[in-house]
Amino acid sequence: MHYRLPAVPTKIFLAALLWLVLITVLHVKLNPKNEASRVFRIGYMPVYCSLAIPILDHLSRSGQDIHIEALQFSSFAEMAESYKHNHIQAAFIIAPLAIVMKTQGTPLRVVYMGIRNESSFVVQSVGQIQDIRDLAGKTVAVPLRFSGHYLYLQRLLRRAELPESFLHIVELQPPDMAVALQQGAIDAYCVGEPFARQSIVTGEASLFAALETDWPGFITNMLIVRPELIEQEPDLLRKIIHGMVRAGYWAEHNPEAAGKVLSAFWHRDPLSIKDGFEQLALRLDFDHFQPTAADLNVLIDEMIKSGLLSAEYSMTGLLDSTFCNSIDTTSLSLSTILP
Repeated sequence: MHYRLPAVPTKIFLAALLWLVLITVLHVKLNPKNEASRVFRIGYMPVYCSLAIPILDHLSRSGQDIHIEALQFSSFAEMAESYKHNHIQAAFIIAPLAIVMKTQGTPLRVVYMGIRNESSFVVQSVGQIQDIRDLAGKTVAVPLRFSGHYLYLQRLLRRAELPESFLHIVELQPPDMAVALQQGAIDAYCVGEPFARQSIVTGEASLFAALETDWPGFITNMLIVRPELIEQEPDLLRKIIHGMVRAGYWAEHNPEAAGKVLSAFWHRDPLSIKDGFEQLALRLDFDHFQPTAADLNVLIDEMIKSGLLSAEYSMTGLLDSTFCNSIDTTSLSLSTILP
């Protein structure tokens, strides 16, 4: 059985398109020294797994032949629509959604995984919630039905031999989750960081689980590009992916400097970004950025078990991991991240 992506209302899509045009104009006006003759746009969500994208934007605004523009979205559905209509050239998008897009005929290849192990499941601090059974009838938010977070909840329910109806699972944009929990609209949520940490810092929530603990190799987001980019401009794509990997390693060893760069894009206090980065230091995985068939097969199997894909799904043509080979990560400084 195949499912259609959640429809984006025309007004919302037009507003997103208008925002895209506006932000492009502002980039030009606010960055008159940008020497790049070409702009390569990448859609992303402001989470730690995709922090390399705004760092590359910062670095490529001058002195480069191409500006790698980081376009921030608050909704993965809007990001998917923007990619489909070629308003962005690449998307660092939530993993199951990319697979569903491929089944619906959207041309894409998975080429990079980003930083791993940054998704958390948090629950209201009020009450004693120690086990999935303690959440009976509770409302739990995920970014999207087509997300690893939704699959994670389904996985927990199956292991506990509980029906899907045991939880009231709702979709909510990640930036809105902390407020929804504070207002009592939801009881828990599962999302990529730093959105989960927002509720932990305020004392509104406690950590129920780090997703990689129950699901080793969990995939949050992954970078998708069109096949023609791979065929026609492999050197450009290699430069971008190598830059992303190098930016991740640089940020790992320079969290304060990374916080300052990211704060201009994420509109957050640089110290809070740095502190969040350091709090997650023992969890974040910078080494497994190369997409593998094994990881994707586990994800696809979970999607089939949860009814998001048919059992006949084939991974043929989905993966190209060659651009993650032979990346030099030595002697990194901010000015040398882009090869």
